[in-house]
Amino acid sequence: MRILLYFNQECLESGRKYTYREMFDLSRGFAAGLLKLGLNRRDVVGVTLPNLPEYASILLGVWDAGGICSPINPSYGPGNVPFLHSHRSAITPSLKVRINVFSTDDLKWQLTNSEAKYVVTIPAHLKFLQELKAESLKSLEIIVIGETDEQDFIPFFDLVKTDTKGVRFLTGSEIDTTEEVAMLPYSSGTTGLPKGVMLTHSSICTNIYQCTQPGALIMEKRGIGSSPDPPAERFIALVCNT
Repeated sequence: MRILLYFNQECLESGRKYTYREMFDLSRGFAAGLLKLGLNRRDVVGVTLPNLPEYASILLGVWDAGGICSPINPSYGPGNVPFLHSHRSAITPSLKVRINVFSTDDLKWQLTNSEAKYVVTIPAHLKFLQELKAESLKSLEIIVIGETDEQDFIPFFDLVKTDTKGVRFLTGSEIDTTEEVAMLPYSSGTTGLPKGVMLTHSSICTNIYQCTQPGALIMEKRGIGSSPDPPAERFIALVCNT
């Protein structure tokens, strides 16, 4: 990501950083892995992650595979009070991540309503996602970034090693970018249940253009992994700097 490379910074949560080439390879490997798992055109992939550098490769990989990304607030989890989770990443085994936790109802609703076929998460969220899967989301495939002793999930860093030779990735010339949905974030649900907002590839490109114009330079200085931004703000900052 440009912001991390420019200041030679590592992600504050994981200690990892990627070059442009590494990010490209990671995204293509993830796309190939999703296709091998059986992802079909316009299938939804939920993403419930804190600020991690892999976020960009996941978004780009989902689009390369022809899927739709649905970012989920990583605060959604069991209980209703803030707590500290021990997040064991591949680089930092004892990293502490503060998560303001709300009910699993919002997480369950978004995964169910969006008809998500896959969800990408961290070890701290795995157990209750497995409980949701056992309860009602039987076909949900859980992909985890980081190490855990739990079972029944797909390791992200294994999935991205999928061979990309011969894989046919989706290109913009194959679709109507003004109609094809790329992102499916959910509203806060102030006046009812959260509702999915369908963002097309063209609308995202327009937002990126807006954010990279004079007057929007604050997006470049904030970077990724430096603040607990809501998923929508983190997404815009991320793609602007990728």
